[in-house]
Amino acid sequence: MKGGLTLESELRRAKNSKDRLMEKHRQYYEDIRQQVAQLQAIAVRRQDVAKFQEIFLKVQQRSSEVDEELGVKTQSYQTEIDKQLRLLSIDLMFLKSARQPATREQRWVMMGDRLHLLVVYCDALLSPDF
Repeated sequence: MKGGLTLESELRRAKNSKDRLMEKHRQYYEDIRQQVAQLQAIAVRRQDVAKFQEIFLKVQQRSSEVDEELGVKTQSYQTEIDKQLRLLSIDLMFLKSARQPATREQRWVMMGDRLHLLVVYCDALLSPDF
């Protein structure tokens, strides 16, 4: 083909573009995974609600930056991640307003379970088999 792109070069360009997008998403989920691990460490100690909230707000903000060009499978996981973040937000609000130690403990446990789910989702997305 004179002056035009060959099919082979067009496919190579599309693959490179897809690889760059995949690497961008990989970095995004690695960042989220790392921040969730920090939240888990705080939740285990059950002490620093302010620090938990500070990191959690960063995770929420980072989650809103996700690319719209996600594949269908990735989008399903992202939807679940967003759902768990919304529920964590509610749990955090209830934790901050809890007066009884048993209620606070219950909220920490629930938040720990949600954080575990977020780790599972991120690990699945970061898996080489994905």
